[in-house]
Amino acid sequence: FRSLARAIVFQQLNGAAAATIFGRVRSAVGAEDDETAMTPEAFARAKDEDLRACGLSARKLEYLRGLAARFSSGDDDDDDDGRRPALTDDALEAMSDEKTTATLLELKGIGEWSVHMFQMFYLNRPDVLPVKDFGVRQGMMIAYGLRDPPKEEKMREIAASWAPYKTLASMYMWAAAD
Repeated sequence: FRSLARAIVFQQLNGAAAATIFGRVRSAVGAEDDETAMTPEAFARAKDEDLRACGLSARKLEYLRGLAARFSSGDDDDDDDGRRPALTDDALEAMSDEKTTATLLELKGIGEWSVHMFQMFYLNRPDVLPVKDFGVRQGMMIAYGLRDPPKEEKMREIAASWAPYKTLASMYMWAAAD
């Protein structure tokens, strides 16, 4: 939960501003350090006014509320019982990359880039290519002498030879872009 919540908070913000806001959110829910990790239940108990005062936009608060609900009690869907089971860290770790992607993309506020970062840095998946990442795109352009930043299909074509280590190769692309 914490890693996905962090991804939502960090979207479209510079790192320093996002880190400040995320720190305030953690404090507001009583998770001020890594030993008292932010839980969906603690987030659900926090008041909207307190969370908005941390610097969260109304949209991000909505996304975070949905994420907390999905992790704490499940969510409505079309199954016979009308509910999906609550997400857990263990369940996400056990899923294939494809299943993780499909499951997380159902959540409002989680896009392909966030899923890829989650797979790479939380789930430690070795074969992830973040095709929406600007740095990887720029790194490919530099490393492969391309005139223009590659489109997603070209990125996949280039990265095919990197399997099963696309995550590591993507990190090299970030380094090339720096």
